[in-house]
This record gives sequence, C-alpha cells and structure tokens, in this order.
Amino acid sequence: MGTVAPRSRILGAFSIALASAFGIAVVTFVAPAQPSSSGERLQPDLITLKPGNLLLERQTQSLELRLDNTVANRGNGPLEIFAEEGPVAECNPGGLPEEGRFADQRVFFDNPDADSDGYFERDDDTGADVSRVGCMRFHPQHNHWHFDDFTRYALRREPNGKLVGVSTKVGFCLWDGREPPSLASLPGHPDFSYYPRDPENPGAGCTSTSTNGLSIGFADIYTAVTQGQAIDVTGIRKGRFCLIATADPANRLEESDDSNNAHRTPLRIRPGKLRVVRLHGRC
Repeated sequence: MGTVAPRSRILGAFSIALASAFGIAVVTFVAPAQPSSSGERLQPDLITLKPGNLLLERQTQSLELRLDNTVANRGNGPLEIFAEEGPVAECNPGGLPEEGRFADQRVFFDNPDADSDGYFERDDDTGADVSRVGCMRFHPQHNHWHFDDFTRYALRREPNGKLVGVSTKVGFCLWDGREPPSLASLPGHPDFSYYPRDPENPGAGCTSTSTNGLSIGFADIYTAVTQGQAIDVTGIRKGRFCLIATADPANRLEESDDSNNAHRTPLRIRPGKLRVVRLHGRC
C-alpha cells in the first residue's frame, strides 16, 4: 500500500504540531515504507459485522446500550499483532507499568520465488515488515492482554446525526474465535484457527508474549454482556438512532481498505421501556 508511510508521516507531523500548540505529549506510530524487492503486500482487510444482540440495561445511576461486536478479516493476509518487550508505562497510564507494552503489526508479502495466487500461505510467505501501531495492555476484567483502541462505538440521533453517546476506547484480545459463513470461501482461509500463538505458554490465550490476530476469513466477537461493550445513553429521549461500530478507529493498522471498517445499524430506542429494536434499511 504505497500511501502507508506518507499518510502516517503526515498524521505524525500533524499530531506533533497539535500537541505542541496545546502542550500535550503524544506518541506517534510511523509505518515502514514498502519493501522494494519483495512481492505483493498481503494485507488484512477489517470489517465490522452486524451486531447480533442489542439491549438496554439500567445501572444504578445510568442507562447503557449494550451490544455484540464482531470484527472479521476478509483480506488476502492475516492481521498479526504482538507486543514488544516491556514494560512501557505510557501504554498503561495510571496502572502498573509492567502491564503495558508497545504493540507491533507484522504484514507479510508474497514470496516472489513461490508459485502463489496472491494470498497468504504460511509455509511460503515468510517475509514481512513490522511497524509499531499502538499499545497492548493487560485487562484485569477479562484476565488477558488487549490491543488497545481496536474498536469504538457511537450512537447518533436520526435524521440530524447528533452524537448522543460514545464508548470509551475498546480493546480486543484478537483471536480466531469465529468463522463467519460468508467468509469461509475466501482464498487463503485456513482449515483451522491459528491465533493466538504463544510458544512460551501453549494454550494460554492472549498473553504479553503471544502473537495475536485474525486469520483470513476469521473473526473475533465480544458479546453484549462482556465488560466494556456498552455506550452510556443516560438521558436520551425515545426515537430513531444510528449505531456506528468502527474497527481500528484511529487508522493505526495497515489494511488493504480503510473505508469499510464501520457498520451502521438503524435503531428505534424507547428508554422508558428499556426497548431497542433494529430497523430495516440504512442510516
């Protein structure tokens, strides 16, 4: 993706300028340039699927819209994320430094010496680029490590688009948890799940030393009852709304297509009756 490095450098320069103006410290992540003598970059392509479960739940002093969220990979390469050696205090502000690390993305490219059809084959396509893309952090509520700020949820009133609620940054473990039937026939879709992998702790799941990700045609789902899967909608009036769930909201990850990361779901919400209904059509 020839624009990866220029775009990242422009965003980095903008972030630094903005931070300087307001006296804010920021960490920028710059993607590497494309290799000059390698084959095609085998990039992931993240999409957010339609939420399967939606509910309103009243807390002691608030009202929450809770939702399932599923992110799938339909690219010609895997999404692969792993943590650098730590600790990194800025990746876990306010918490234990040893529970935060920088996160790197590995993007494979076609082996030009192999007979490849343009999709990832683990035995042949071993060359890769690595770039820092954010942070990983231990999530005590889920008891495993997350890639931070992997998704974000927003609720807007229809038809004026006014923002009425937004989630905090939501991290995902990133593992091959589901095989959506619509993606099962993608070229390069493996017969078995691969992520997460941790040679130091086989079977341990997402750890500080595991390689996490999404294979081609696989998805990771966080259910509506999972901690963090909510938008605070306290005080909203009944009406029509648009729920927007976006993968990689800060565009830190390298993908073949950044334009299809969001899924928009039209809803009708009646907070007094704790009722949320998915509507037909688009928003």
